[in-house]
Amino acid sequence: MRATGTAVLLATAVALTMAGCSPSTTEASGAVDDRAECTTETGGHQRDVEEFLGLEPDGVQSPADCTAIQEFQIEHGIDPAEGLADQATWDRARELGDQAADDDPAATPDESPADDAEAPRPEPEPADPSPSGPASADPAPSAEPTPSAGAPDDAEPSGNPETDPAAGSDPEPDAPAAPGPDCAAETGSHQREVEEYLGLPVDGEQSVEDCRAIRDFQREHGIEPDEGYAGPITWSSMQQLELAENPNADGACPTDLGRIACVDLTRQVMWVQDGEEVVFAPVPVRTGRDGYETRTGLKQVYWKSEDHWSTLYDVEMPYAQFFDGGQAFHAITGDIYSPPGSHGCVNMRHEDARALWDLLDNGDDVYVWGTKPGT
Repeated sequence: MRATGTAVLLATAVALTMAGCSPSTTEASGAVDDRAECTTETGGHQRDVEEFLGLEPDGVQSPADCTAIQEFQIEHGIDPAEGLADQATWDRARELGDQAADDDPAATPDESPADDAEAPRPEPEPADPSPSGPASADPAPSAEPTPSAGAPDDAEPSGNPETDPAAGSDPEPDAPAAPGPDCAAETGSHQREVEEYLGLPVDGEQSVEDCRAIRDFQREHGIEPDEGYAGPITWSSMQQLELAENPNADGACPTDLGRIACVDLTRQVMWVQDGEEVVFAPVPVRTGRDGYETRTGLKQVYWKSEDHWSTLYDVEMPYAQFFDGGQAFHAITGDIYSPPGSHGCVNMRHEDARALWDLLDNGDDVYVWGTKPGT
């Protein structure tokens, strides 16, 4: 199977990419052409979002509030972008606030570095009869890459952990309000799932007991900020722990092809196995958003470009390994968990993408299956 000419794969890739990874008019220009009607409804996090955006924090929706919130939603890919200060908008604002507080230069409010980049434009090369494909020399990208000046990406938000956790004291068990200065009173976006995982009463509402149990889990596993909030980082960490022993328990990824990269869209994780042995443990990924889904099926790595630069989106794609047209594994800056997803690539944390780069070769199999939530 791998004796199929690499030149054929390379030639096919350009055509596939043009069909699957072209930006929309809005994405290409950065303009907002077709906005949804701006809502007059006051959101559940109105005051929080107003304060974050530097608006008057009166807790009541106004036309100026809606316009500013809608701009924020469009910029960060939050759907629907109708100016409502809802949970998704506040979750994203919290993430950005945590990152800014930690002064992380790699964390930027621009979603574009996480997007799928342009199709690779490799130089034509003769077919190679060897199973592993062509030599490791990469064709030059269409523009000179500009290495990021920021620090390597991290799976967890940079956060702003308490500098003195001992300051103050936890409230008495019958305290009716906030759990304490270092424990979040807010119900998380994954509250019910986290409660079930931790064996807590599953009611989908934050309580003092919930917060303490979640905070203990976060501290045990190095999740920051460790404030007891049941957000996407905590829930993803729990899923990865469940996957660690046998990610392919259901046999979805083939075990008869030798070394293969497995991409589970449903659980938003990937790993590498050789037969039934896992040789690259499961890590979180960010795959294609609605309308730009990562294509499913059996693929092969056909081109590797360590310092790839996308002229289509004008962003870097470190450790890019292309396996289906313009769709590739590559590192991103910013938050791996940020919605709504990529333009088809499999986005990874910087350290994970680098480790995968060292492991995979041209000609290695890639199997993609499942459905990303929300697509």
